[in-house]
Parts: sequence; structure tokens; C-alpha cells
Amino acid sequence: MSEFKYKKIGKGNDFSKLIIFLHGYTSNIDDVLPYAEMLAKHVNNALIVMPEADMVSERHADKRQWYALNDLDPDRRRRK
Repeated sequence: MSEFKYKKIGKGNDFSKLIIFLHGYTSNIDDVLPYAEMLAKHVNNALIVMPEADMVSERHADKRQWYALNDLDPDRRRRK
């Protein structure tokens, strides 16, 4: 099982809300962080967690993706 890099926004330890903020295709945590910070200002008592996909983007080496769009079998498992 993969371990994901993530960032979180929230003060304290007693939260009544959990928001999981996912980035999009060819994006990463840093791209969505400003939006999560803005959201945190308007939602009280919430923990916002932003995981980063563990797969490097097929289009941009410094970006991430949750699954492959160009090659749906990158490890060639179905072709053996």
C-alpha cells in the first residue's frame, strides 16, 4: 500500500468536520493549497486534508495524477 504525502489545515485537535481536498489531473498539493486556505477561513471547526497522488503525471514531471489516462496498464499486468 502506498503512503501519500499530504498537507493539513486546522487548529487544535477537536474537529467536527473533515474535508478531503483532492487535486486534479496534472496538479499537486501546492496548486490547491490557496483554495483550501480560503475555504478554511469560512468553515469553522474543520480539518482539511490534502493528499497528493503517488503517481507522477504523464504530461508534467513535477505534477501528479491519481491514475493513468494515457496508459491504463502502466505495469503491463494485463498483458502477461
